[in-house]
This record gives sequence, structure tokens and C-alpha cells, in this order.
Amino acid sequence: GSLRWLVVQDDATRVLLKTRDYFLRNNMKLTVDNAAAGLLETDWIDRPVKMGGGLLGSLAGKLHSTGLRDKYRARVERGRAPGTSEVYVSHQAMEEVVTSGGGVNYIETAWQPRAADPAMEAEILGKLMVDFGLNEQQTKSQLAAGNTERAQLIKDTLSLPQEDLDSAWRRVTQVLDRSGVTIEDRDLSAGLFYVRYQDKDAKENSGGLFSWAIGSAKDDKAEAKNDRFQIKLKATGADVILIILNIKGEREQSKTGMRLLNLLHLQLR
Repeated sequence: GSLRWLVVQDDATRVLLKTRDYFLRNNMKLTVDNAAAGLLETDWIDRPVKMGGGLLGSLAGKLHSTGLRDKYRARVERGRAPGTSEVYVSHQAMEEVVTSGGGVNYIETAWQPRAADPAMEAEILGKLMVDFGLNEQQTKSQLAAGNTERAQLIKDTLSLPQEDLDSAWRRVTQVLDRSGVTIEDRDLSAGLFYVRYQDKDAKENSGGLFSWAIGSAKDDKAEAKNDRFQIKLKATGADVILIILNIKGEREQSKTGMRLLNLLHLQLR
């Protein structure tokens, strides 16, 4: 489906170095460069306006903005097959929106998140494949998409139909990277992700202007501080279920935990 990754016949350290070289060679500044975790993340990149071919068109495009920004996260892991490494690329995006008009020649804008684009992930993967030695025709055939069953939200549980634990693990890792959720640790044998999730809605609602809202504001502040969770994957027959736990390993019932579950559902459906 929308999940693709590279399997490279090489050591993970060398694969990470080559992936890093690709980003730097293409003027994509890195804000995360963690060799121990096998993680690279670019800074936000302004998407230029396409102004036609030629040198002048290229220069003009760089001087204008589409109001869109992109960033990429590359995760390099030891492969399931001996002697291989796996490369995952996830995309995040923001767009600039008008929030208010401040005068005749002045408007206020703000950047807000927008949906990740799997096609842009595939484009970066394709370019990395060429870097690792495949020709462009081989790359196109390898990137052909298949179908993936949609996740189903049942109360406070996500069900991933027709999935085994290994494929569900890959999908959820990709979705967490796309969503900007920080993975602090993982345990595949237990099917657990240890994550940090900053709830934007709780932060925005954590201050109240009116005294009658003070109780709600206190609750939202408490929610905003609760930013560490466990995500549990469990195989049940032909499906895998996903549940959100608190840091103690108990079923999470907070608003923040439910927002995290809904975020994962939006990305997996």
C-alpha cells in the first residue's frame, strides 16, 4: 500500500552514511543526525514555485514560495534477512494559511500541519535506490503500489485487518514518523512502542480568559503534561490490534491518549 521501504545488501552503518550523503548532497539540512538510533531528519524545506525551464525559471522559482513546506525522516535498521539493512522514509508537511487581515498591505499568516504525501516518500526512496545502484527503470517497477486493508477504530482499540505483527510493526513505525510522534524506545518482541506525543489541542486550551473556565483550563494543563505513552500491538488470529497504554502499562483513558489513537487511525485508514 502506502508503506514502502528499501532492503539493501549492506551494513546498516554504511547505509546510514550513504543516506546522509544523499540528503547533504541535495542541500537538505539535517536537524537530527543520530547514528546510534539510525535516524536522520531534515529541516523544513520551502517548496519552490515551478517557473518553467531554463536558468532564469529555476532562479525565479527559488525566490518565490508556494506556501508549502516539507521535511523528511529516514530510519535505517538492521534487516530481517542476514546481511541486509532496511531504509524507511517518512514525509511531513505544513502549509501557510491566512489567519487575519492586518491592514491594506498587511496580512497575518500561520503555518499549520497538512497530510503527509506517500508519493513524496516514494520519490525520495526512488532516488535513494538509484544511489544504491538500481537504474531508473528498475526503480519504477519496484515502487509499484499494492493494496492495504484500512484500520478500523472500535471504541478505544484500533484493529488492523489481515496483518501479521511484523507488517503491522512496519506500518505503525512509519505512521508515527509521519505524524512527528517521537519514538523513544521500541521492543518488537513485546510489540511495544514507547513514545512522546505533544498534544497541540491540550496546549492551546490550557489557558482561559474567563474565570468560569478555570476548572477546564487546569484539566487541559494536566493533559498537556501527560505526554509519554506506550503503544501496544497484539496479534489476534488474522488481525493485529493496537491499544494506547500509559507509561505504567495501564489502559490509557485520557483525552490526550484518545487524540493519539485518533491520529494513528487517520493515518492508517
